Amino acid sequence: MPYAWVEPEVYMKYKDVTIYHIYKDDELACGARTFWYGTDPKCSDNSGEYAFDVRELPQNGHDAHTDDGRKAIIREAIDAGLITKDGLIEEDIEPPKEASPGAKAEEAREPHGSCQAEKEAVVLQDLKHDSAVLEAKVQAVRELVLSLAEDVGRECSGQVGSLQRARRVLCAIENRQQMLAPELQRLNELIVEVAMDSARVAALADRAE
Repeated sequence: MPYAWVEPEVYMKYKDVTIYHIYKDDELACGARTFWYGTDPKCSDNSGEYAFDVRELPQNGHDAHTDDGRKAIIREAIDAGLITKDGLIEEDIEPPKEASPGAKAEEAREPHGSCQAEKEAVVLQDLKHDSAVLEAKVQAVRELVLSLAEDVGRECSGQVGSLQRARRVLCAIENRQQMLAPELQRLNELIVEVAMDSARVAALADRAE
């Protein structure tokens, strides 16, 4: 399945520094990290020079478990020169002197690859939905064919124009088949994508072992 890079959302702007969200496993669909941010739109969940953990900055009485508290901590770090538009000045940072009230509930960084399983489940759910829709359409075509066959029988039993009526019925059936062709093609593509994603997940699991 193809992927495209999307610029992360801006968390806040202060002075000449723009702070961006960092997403779990670098996947927008997996949601933003609570405590990790970056000063560059291409900052990664794998850390790097532009990424930082707000809990490692001086707290100064602010609670890093609230949005207002995190923004206050970041603003004061920018004022102190600890964060610049070029990233975090790590050598100037001292460990926080006080623990925040919600220390026990701090976010644990999830293992990489967990989002892949979520994406796999979404793809499978979409496939099941598309299969159900396609099955309903096929059933509707079957019912239409039976209905048209009955009409053909009635036409043939007592009308001279039965052959022309039969041709119209065949044309209608062909049109229905053409309408279903894209649905069948999409179903085949989804099956191939699921197979490829499953292979990638299996390869990641093997490497993790």
